[in-house]
Amino acid sequence: MRLADLLYKVYENTTIWVAEDPSNSEGIYFGSAKEITLRVAAAYEVVEIYPKCYPAIGNLTGITVIVKKREA
Repeated sequence: MRLADLLYKVYENTTIWVAEDPSNSEGIYFGSAKEITLRVAAAYEVVEIYPKCYPAIGNLTGITVIVKKREA
């Protein structure tokens, strides 16, 4: 599934963290689903999705999305 397709299926205010490597704290995007650009989302395929609690920002719940770069 493409990341862009996933974003059409979640609520706009869902907090998401998008990363290629879950062990690295530097992700591709962190914030609400509605703010990620289509240009960024179109470049990735979804590998894994799981729910997550983000205590650093007031215990918001959201989803972590592990992605890989799409082949051109």
